[in-house]
Amino acid sequence: MKTLFDKLPFQKLAEQNISAEKRVKSPFLGKVTQWANYIACGLVLVLVVVIIAACSGGKKDNNKGGGGSGRANPASDFAYDLTADGKGIVITRYTGGAGVVIVPAQIEGMPVTEIGEGAFSGSDIQITTTQSGRASARKQQNDRAGIVAITIPNTVTEIGSWAFQDTAITRFTMPDSVVEIGHGVFSGCDNLAELRLSDNITILKTLSGLSGLKSLRKANLPAKLEILADNTFFGCGELSELIIPDSIQSVRFLIEMVRDEWVEPTESYEWLMFSGCGKLPIRTRQAIQGWGYKGTF
Repeated sequence: MKTLFDKLPFQKLAEQNISAEKRVKSPFLGKVTQWANYIACGLVLVLVVVIIAACSGGKKDNNKGGGGSGRANPASDFAYDLTADGKGIVITRYTGGAGVVIVPAQIEGMPVTEIGEGAFSGSDIQITTTQSGRASARKQQNDRAGIVAITIPNTVTEIGSWAFQDTAITRFTMPDSVVEIGHGVFSGCDNLAELRLSDNITILKTLSGLSGLKSLRKANLPAKLEILADNTFFGCGELSELIIPDSIQSVRFLIEMVRDEWVEPTESYEWLMFSGCGKLPIRTRQAIQGWGYKGTF
């Protein structure tokens, strides 16, 4: 019975160099040729497997952040401390390089539960004083401005203010473990095109950092949303898909005066929650207006 191996070039080469007369007189030559053919093919297969394995495992990770290929960044890439209750870890500063960052779920055997204020911020505030004594502040980019993706584990429950501001992230998925986000979390993330917020967030604050995101095309409202503050999506001119869960039957539009203090809009108040969001579909606008929104899109 002929096999696939009998038809390979090695077999033809052997037949060309061994005459038919010799093969008839010495039948064992056919067996030797056949087994040599099997061995040669086996070696070729082994070589192919080795090359594939070498290419897969030997590719250099161009991600300077160290979190490529689904591996979490090492603890050495972060400055961290115990949370106030001593039950978890708060990331106070990312100290690694630009690229993709994957926050580990545990550090020193304890769960990472908080992302601290400005932990991944791509800019630092520089304060200068003139000869006249006047002080001025301006932003200056740092290495973190080159962060293109951030993944946080589902152990995190709180994200601090300005946590991801001025980075180059293009998409961000927030795990449902997060129940609170601070002010300006995504401020200055001009490349952010898709955002998935935790369904367990109940308040989107005035300065949550969603306003003015010029590249934002797709976002969602959290399933448990109760309060939507002024300016939340103000100026998101490319927002064309806003996912509204069926669980949201009503939303309160309030003005945030100071932290955790809210007032009802007055008659003279200009509703800006969705002002500038002209690409939202009509049905989405109707749903928002059904909750009492009186502003423009």
